[in-house]
Amino acid sequence: MQIKYLAIKLVIIYYSICFFNVFALPVLNYSNGSMSFISKDSKGYLKIKIKNAYSLLYLDNGLDNNYVPDGISLIGEIKDVALIFIDSYPSRTVSKSGYCGAGNEVFLRVISIKEKIPKEAYKIKIASCFDSIELQNENSSDAQLLSIGAFDYSKNSIIFNKNNNKISINWGYNPKKENTSTTILSVDRDCKVTREDK
Repeated sequence: MQIKYLAIKLVIIYYSICFFNVFALPVLNYSNGSMSFISKDSKGYLKIKIKNAYSLLYLDNGLDNNYVPDGISLIGEIKDVALIFIDSYPSRTVSKSGYCGAGNEVFLRVISIKEKIPKEAYKIKIASCFDSIELQNENSSDAQLLSIGAFDYSKNSIIFNKNNNKISINWGYNPKKENTSTTILSVDRDCKVTREDK
């Protein structure tokens, strides 16, 4: 009886990890707190701890039935102003076959932490199977690759400069920005984000 109970429990844990990413995502620490993803009411939320208070922030990814990312990475912080991170979602969660069956939809977000309640200050899609968006050298064998969930990207395709609070996004291909090779996002002390395409 105990073996059967244990087997059922292991199956539940396995499916929780595979389909809901319950245990797969790390807690990311920054100077004044931490952040992680949770699911609630079939939606994905960023749980942010600022000093000693927790807040939930809903993050829209524009995908049906795909509310928890398969990976997150904190790429920068402007102390007491903003958190900059990347979140990646499978393009398809139910079926891994067909167009975009193994692809990803990936966002870079700037979250304002100036107030007690955090808010999303800026969001940009940086990779997409559906929209054919790629970062520079995303799949190059000679590039130094970083991984977020199932998404791999070149270390040089996204650069955060903490000296001037600028984020450089180097595009490989973006059909909406065919004449743009680099996008520069500047974040000021009020967490206002300005964008420049080059």
